[in-house]
Amino acid sequence: METFFAVLKFIGIILEVILIFNLLIIVHELGHFFAAKWRGLHIEGFGIWFGKPIWQKRIGGVLYSLGSIPAGGFVKLPQLMDSAIEGQGEFAAKDLPKLKPLDKIIVAFAGPLFSFLLAATFAVIVWQVGRPVAEGERTTTIGYVQPDSPAAKAGLKAGDDIQRIDGHGVKRWAGQAQDAIQWSIVGSEEEKITLDVKREGKMETIPVTPIVEPTKWYQRKGLKQIGIAAASHPMVASIVKDSAAEKAGFQPNDVLVRVGGEPIYGDASVGDWIKAHPGEPIVITVERGAKKAAGTYPSVDLAFEPRGFTVGEVYPGSPAQVAGLKKGDRVLSVDGRVMPYGVAFPPYVWEREGKEVTLSIERGAETKELKVTPEIPVEVEGTAKPKPSIGILMERSDGLVFDQRGRTSPIYPHPGEQLSQAANQIFETVKKLSPTSKSGIGIQQLGGPVMMMRIYYMLFENPDNWRLVLWFSVIINVNLALMNMLPIPPLDGSHITLALVELIRGRPPGARTAKVVEYVQIAGTFLVIGTMLFITMFDVQDLFGGGKKEKEKPPMRFRERAAAVKSS
Repeated sequence: METFFAVLKFIGIILEVILIFNLLIIVHELGHFFAAKWRGLHIEGFGIWFGKPIWQKRIGGVLYSLGSIPAGGFVKLPQLMDSAIEGQGEFAAKDLPKLKPLDKIIVAFAGPLFSFLLAATFAVIVWQVGRPVAEGERTTTIGYVQPDSPAAKAGLKAGDDIQRIDGHGVKRWAGQAQDAIQWSIVGSEEEKITLDVKREGKMETIPVTPIVEPTKWYQRKGLKQIGIAAASHPMVASIVKDSAAEKAGFQPNDVLVRVGGEPIYGDASVGDWIKAHPGEPIVITVERGAKKAAGTYPSVDLAFEPRGFTVGEVYPGSPAQVAGLKKGDRVLSVDGRVMPYGVAFPPYVWEREGKEVTLSIERGAETKELKVTPEIPVEVEGTAKPKPSIGILMERSDGLVFDQRGRTSPIYPHPGEQLSQAANQIFETVKKLSPTSKSGIGIQQLGGPVMMMRIYYMLFENPDNWRLVLWFSVIINVNLALMNMLPIPPLDGSHITLALVELIRGRPPGARTAKVVEYVQIAGTFLVIGTMLFITMFDVQDLFGGGKKEKEKPPMRFRERAAAVKSS
């Protein structure tokens, strides 16, 4: 039954994606249609969807149709079919009255105008219903620093509040603007990224040398990164039955804010505190319930007594696999030492290369001991000098299952703010695509229709689906409006540009010029189609795992073993 409802949900989301995708395109085409009606152009046909018509009817000389392929819509305007690449309809343009340049401009401009008006409509709705924003999107505080990353080597720490990057101020973590931390890092023009951070009330300037992860020639090129994540208080999604979390009294929707009186910046904060305070009682403060009038939340202190850690994964050919350790096993102690949350386990193993250690594990209702000998892996993803390991992935939550979104709250941005931010995203992207830019952002980092529909699918999966979809549609429609204004055939901007030239010259182009224009239109059309196919190739790779092999190489690889793996 679960599978049946999952399939129904999948089908429902797909239908929602098709609905919103078609709406954006059809509204754009309606702009051309209504403007053509207004200016008296001959309209051969207006259709919703493509393919073999399910329904069609001629009304007032216009053939209206509903196609069988749900991929947008079209309006046939033979008087604007200036190039061979656009083909010929029922009437050739030469058999119809020539259009005035102003009519061409109005009809061509109406498509982008309607896209912009749809964006404005959505922006007004978002202004009223609100856009849910995760805590991590709005912060400027670092919540996690990846070990051995450029940020860690430079000395950045969780809790550092980033004030400026490369000299310009930042106000938020996410977003595609100069005041966003993520964009400022990936789009940095400098070899060393300079971060001005506030730490314990004092300002510090920390230069960081970013890295770019290598990729295959057929994959998107990596972008600059330094190995930091935004601060976000973990929010409990559910509690595992009979776990330490249940015994402590955690409840769904609890938000972890402090451990031992110190602030929590992310999932790793609890483990870091336990590591720094071995043997001390673990008291976690959670916020629970509705926000008070003063803007604060009620809080509760919970005594947490985690029992070791859980094995999240056992890597093939590892000492752990040879010893018989399994995914889901709970490691209670190591050589008789209790290790709450498992924070002391990696350093303990690092010092015992080639020395046997005894793990006391709990597997279901059974408790048993396993002996395992740590060794240095042959290869560890992202690490040049691997340390001794038994080859497992640890899960330290001990019954706490976190909501990956964290705590969200609505914001109500003014429509003008939404539209300007959407336009700014496009200008920022164009700036980074410039040949003089040293950011490393290229055309292959752009997204096409496949990526757009993939994002829509993910947004529809979210509990706040339609509010997020409306907000994202503001961005997409402004993008559609501005990109169509580019003077590149077959975009609307090319028709406007040619009409402006004709208007300024006071006469249509001669036969020779018209032929040159036609060749330019054909070349431009192939350029646009080729670019979209190029981008779509990467979008499809992302859809199916980034172009990686079906069987990925494990992140940790050990020497080959002749001995058989022990049975458990």
